[in-house]
Parts: sequence; structure tokens; C-alpha cells
Amino acid sequence: MPRQVPRSRRPASLRAYLMAAGMTSITLAPTQSLWAQDATSSAASTVALRDYAVPAGPLDAAIVRFAQQSGLTISAEAAVTAGRRSLGVQGRLGARQALDRLLQGSGVGAVPAGGSAFTLRALPPIQGGGTTTLEPVTVVARSESAFGPADGYVATQSAVATKTDTPILETARSISVVTRDQLTARNVQSIPEAVRYTAGVTTGAFGFDPRFDQIYIRGFAVNTTGDYRDGLRQGAGSYTYFNTEPYGLERIDVIKGPASVLYGQGTPGGLINRVSKMPTDTPLREVEVQGGNHDRYQGAFDVGGPLGDSGEVTYRVTGLARDAKAIRDIEDDRLFLAPAMTWRPSAKTELTVLAQVQKDETDSNVGLFNRDGRATHTRVSDGDYDYQKQTQYQVGYRLSHQANDTWTFRQNARYGLVNQKARYLTSAGVIPGTSSINRSAVALRGELDTFVIDNQAQANFATGAVSHKTLMGVDYQWIQSSLGQGTLPARFYPTLDIDNPVIGASGPTPDITSKSGTRIRQTGVYASDQMALDRWRFSLGARFDNAQRDQRNLLSGVATGRQTDNAMTYQAGALYLFDNGLAPYVSYSTSFNPTTAMDINGSALDPTRGQQVEAGVKFQPQGARSFVTLSTYQLTERDAVRAIPGTTASEAVGKLRSRGIEIEGTANLTSGLDLLVAYNYNRAKIVGSNSAAELGKTPAVTPRHVASAWLDYTQPTGMLAGLGAGAGVRYTSDTFTTSGNIARNPSNTFIDAAIHYDLGRNSAQFKGWRVALNAQNLFDRDDQVCNAGFCYRGQGRTVIGSLRYRW
Repeated sequence: MPRQVPRSRRPASLRAYLMAAGMTSITLAPTQSLWAQDATSSAASTVALRDYAVPAGPLDAAIVRFAQQSGLTISAEAAVTAGRRSLGVQGRLGARQALDRLLQGSGVGAVPAGGSAFTLRALPPIQGGGTTTLEPVTVVARSESAFGPADGYVATQSAVATKTDTPILETARSISVVTRDQLTARNVQSIPEAVRYTAGVTTGAFGFDPRFDQIYIRGFAVNTTGDYRDGLRQGAGSYTYFNTEPYGLERIDVIKGPASVLYGQGTPGGLINRVSKMPTDTPLREVEVQGGNHDRYQGAFDVGGPLGDSGEVTYRVTGLARDAKAIRDIEDDRLFLAPAMTWRPSAKTELTVLAQVQKDETDSNVGLFNRDGRATHTRVSDGDYDYQKQTQYQVGYRLSHQANDTWTFRQNARYGLVNQKARYLTSAGVIPGTSSINRSAVALRGELDTFVIDNQAQANFATGAVSHKTLMGVDYQWIQSSLGQGTLPARFYPTLDIDNPVIGASGPTPDITSKSGTRIRQTGVYASDQMALDRWRFSLGARFDNAQRDQRNLLSGVATGRQTDNAMTYQAGALYLFDNGLAPYVSYSTSFNPTTAMDINGSALDPTRGQQVEAGVKFQPQGARSFVTLSTYQLTERDAVRAIPGTTASEAVGKLRSRGIEIEGTANLTSGLDLLVAYNYNRAKIVGSNSAAELGKTPAVTPRHVASAWLDYTQPTGMLAGLGAGAGVRYTSDTFTTSGNIARNPSNTFIDAAIHYDLGRNSAQFKGWRVALNAQNLFDRDDQVCNAGFCYRGQGRTVIGSLRYRW
């Protein structure tokens, strides 16, 4: 029986992959080099270029690893590959060229045999002239790329840790990928929802608040400096930042630990890279409608494909409109439109232009009145008065050009603009002898301008037995933001009875009476080298940054703060690839994050710095659709900034240490059965502080144990083919309410569930139709979380039904 790596879904760029494979039948002379055959069709051999890093070793293992990297599925008689060895393949090549190089010298050859079939058979010994005709095996293109969609639940490629098309198995860092199929199965509506089943990630430290993405990685916030889209920082102001619509994403990549060498300033926890939906080579048509509790109504569409017959230009347009509310009468309205176009003038050059416009409306004060140290269920503000309206625009491009077999150049750039206005009511104090409070009003006006550009040069070459993938880059970030504020006293607004609240407050909007601005400029020069020596993988990287921050009172024109910082950051890693799919690794990385905060003497504070040592093992079984990562780490941060109570000054609070263990697995266990599991043990401790009472304590709202699991099954055959269901559980252990560790928040467990049906699996007339019902927090748990003196509540149960049609 033939051995076979299972066939997966056809990719958007299948036509290009087949061209790369060289779809002509050929006959080889026994003395002819197999890979030289591509010389007669150089165009075919350079389409769909990928970076390959398959080490020398047993041919069986090399073919499996090559299939994972290339997107090809290869089957062969066991006797053909048994006992043979491969010299491996390194570099950026076309699929066919890489396959032939992999087989060179192994005594096995490959030629096409019509359709997507290839010829693979042991070459007979050379005994003179003549030719040998080889027998066919099946080779089918897969879709996975580090820069594009992953296949199913299991991703094997990611560019987030290297900025190159590198297998996750061969990257000496802990990386998680939330694929499009995962997002769809759980019907994700926000970025925190998307990453909740990711090891090392926690959300909701301030309860349910749709204004901001509350996300922590290994105990460190990544809300602003860890917010990336398509490899470029999105940027943030003091209150204003970019929102992300999950329907417009192909995948979400998460890197754990410092990543400053490739990305510049950032928190020690890591970053989250949101990957946009890109133009497709094959036609794509999708419309979807949704409805749910809290008066939720949503419609969306996703269309794309080639423009014209040549396939030189492709496009994609994604859009969404939502009219909805969340719990406690919080608005959740959105309009989203994202067009994209790709131009491939040649096999070596590609330009993709991406744009989006998004308009959101939510509420700007969702806080609950606190009584006796607990959060009530009554909002201080009023949904009829309260609003936060935001319009954002982004336009950018991704340019790639392969100059030759060694050099590839890339330039990614994006400009973004956010305009925001908000107003809300806030407590002005309890009226003595009553359960009512006076309320004053606050108005905000925020603006955010960003420009980011990243220039990269990648060289693939060898020095003796060591192959190199060297990346050199220069990037520049420019972020300018402003925030205006105004207030009006309580006499203009109705009081609120906490025990018997009446909704429907009205009143004037305060004028803006103060306005401050911040400008950030950062220039970074970086270099990294990924080296392969047989089964070993080594990586080294360094970066120099110059970061400048200026603050100004925009009404008076007076400068209020200025800071210039220079920083060097480093990373290194080593990994070993075993033939059975195990890959132990160790890595070291550092980060820095500048600040414009001033100390009590009026001097600017030093940047926050972080470093991480990580060791672990990855496991990707041969021939299976699964991936497991086990890692342990020590992560430290020093000179983090904290405001000094009762003053306008800040202070560096000392040093925080986080030690932990993570395990994460994704798997397609059988046909139709998918699994996600994650667990994180995190022992965080304050090891240096200006407050003696905090020394040796655990930071507020930092759980020691976080675990999750999601299982989804779809019946593949029979009368119930296409019918499926999913269920998930999320557990967070208890946490301390403050860094003084006096009181605790209780542990919590949430259950999510889904049922879905692909109607076309049993009836041709319903081809393309899918219905689903998703419930988040199925049992409506309403646990409170207290953080640094204030208590919040969660989102409660959310139920959404959806109907999708694809054609």
C-alpha cells in the first residue's frame, strides 16, 4: 500500500502551485539530473516561491517535512523510500524545483503524470543508454503560508517571530495561531474572544468593556504596544486606538515574550499580529446574516478572485454592518469595509494594496456603581446620554521582489487615522441619607495619526554545510495623538437612584477645555540570521532603536515632556529537529518600552526593559494534523511606570518576575473532529518595589492557573453528514484584587457551545448553505472582578445565530 500525507483543502493559489510543479509529461535519461529539468521551464519553477528548510536525513522524514513546508501531499510505495537518504533542501524555491532538489542523489525521481499527479519511483542503476519512464504518485497543493490562511485548526507556518516564511516547528519561540476555521467555529466577535483559548493569554482584567482589548500575555498587558496588523504596529494614543473587526481577518498570530528585535518598542509579554484577509486566486463569494440576544443584527459579505483571465490582478472586498447592543444597554454598532488588490507583474514581484474604513459606536463609561466593595448591576452613566463614536481609516501596501536566488526585498507600509468623540456621566458623590448619586458629565475628543514603514532585505545562502536565512531591515514609526477633555457639574444632569435606576438621562455636552498631544518617532535597524546545520536550527538577532517622544499642551502650546532613548535589544535561539517530529529548543530575548512620564523632580523616567529565557519542546507527528508545544519560561520586567497617588508625577516601581509553564495543542484527531487545549501555570512575583508592602507579592489580577479546551465534531458521512457541534470550557484560578494581596477574586469557569450544519453535505440544492448557533458563557456566569480598588462585572451570556451562503 502507498504511504500518503493526507490531502487538504484546495488553496486559493492552486493554479500557481500547479504551474510551479511543471505540468508537462517528461522522460528522463538515467544520467540526467532531475532538478535540471526545471531549466526548460524557468517561469514554472519560480511561481509560488517559498522558503524551504528541510535538513539532510532519512528520505521518509524529509518527504513528510517537505510536504508540511511546501503545501504538497506526496504518496509513494513504502519500498521506494525505505532506507534511502535525502540531502535536504534549503532556500526560496518553486515547489517543483524544491521537490527535485530534495530527491537529488537519493535514487528516487519525480516527473508529472497529468492533472496534479507526479511520477515517483526508484531510479534503476545506470547500465548504458536509454531512458526510464517512472510511475505516478499523487501530489496535491495545500494552502498554508506564513503570510496567509492556515488549513483547518492546525497551523504549521508563521511569520510573526521571524518576519520570514518559517515553519513553527523550526522556530525557537512559543507561537500560537488562531486560524480562520477556529474563528468561524466559535463565531468570534472581538479580539479578546479570539485569543481566549490560547495558552498564556488572559482577558477581562477590568470586566466587560468593549472600548478596549484587555489582553495579557504571561502576565503583561499587550493592549497597545502589542497591537499589530499585518506585521506593522497599529499605534495608540492616550485614549484612542484602532479597533479590529475579526470578520476581516484570516488568522491571528501570537508570540509570547519580548519581540523588540524585530518590532521595536513593546511590552515584555509579546504581541498579537492580526492578519488581514488577502486577495484570492480562485473566486470567493460569501454572504452571512446573524442575529442574537440584546437586539443583535448583523450582515456581512466577503468576495474576491481574479480580475480578467490572466490572473495577474486579484482582489478581495470584505464588509460588515451591525446594529446591536450588549449587556446593560451598551451600544455595539459597526460599519466595516476592507478592499484589497494584488498585482503580480511577474513570478518574482508582488504588490498588494490594502485599505479599510470602520465606523463604531459604543459607550464610553460602562462602569458599575460600587457599594461596600462590590459591583452592583447599575451603571453610573446612562445609555441614552453616553456614547463613544469612532471612525478610522487605514491604507497600506505589501511589496515583495525576488531579485535572484539569493536576495528578496520587501517593503510594508501603512497610514492610519482615527477620529473619536465621546461623552459620559460619572458619579459626583452619594446624596447623604439616600441611595441616589449626583452625576457630572465628561466629554472627550481624540485623534490619532500613524505612519509605519518596514524595509526588509532577505538573503538565502550557504556557507559550507550551514545554510542561512538572513534578514536585515530598517523600520520607522510615526504616531501622533491628541486628547481633549471637558466637564460640566452635576446641576445640569438628573440624579440616579442606584436601587431603582431610571434610564433616559439627557443634558448638554461639555465643551473641550483642555487638550494635550503626544508625538512618537522611532527608527530601528535590525538584523537576524536563521541558520540550519543538518538537524540543528540556530538564530541570532540584534537591533538598535532611537525613540523620541514629545508631549505638548495643545491649547497653550507649552511643551510638557520630552524624552529621547537609544536602546539595543537581542535575541538568540537553538532548536534540534528529530525525525519523529520532536523539536526541543531554547531561546533568549529582550525588550524595551520608552515613556514620557516624569518623576517627582521633573526628570523623565528611563524606559521599561524586559528579558525572557525560554525552553521547551514542540511536537508535530509525521503524517498527522496536530501540533503540540510545551514551554517553560522566566520573564522579567524592570522600571515599569506607575502614577504616584495625589500627584501628577510617576515612578519606576521596581522589578516584576514571571515564571511559568505552558502547554498548548491543536489537532484534527479524525475526519471532522478538531481539538484545542491550553494550560498555563504562571508564578508572578514583585521582586523589586518602592513599596515594602508589595515585595514578594503577586501582581493584581494575575492568575496562577489558566486552562481551556475546545472540541468540535462534524459528522463526515451518512444521513447526518455536515451536522456538527462544539463545546468549550475556560477556567481561571483566583487572583488578588491588589498588589498588596489582601483580598482575592474567586476562580471562575465559563462554558461555550455551538451547533452547526452544512446543509449542502446531504442535499445538492442546499450547496453552500451553513447555519450555526453559538453561545458564549452558556450558563450566564456573572462573576465580578476587582482590580486596584474598583470592581467590574463580565459580559454575561451571548447567543448568536448565523446563516451563511457561499458560491
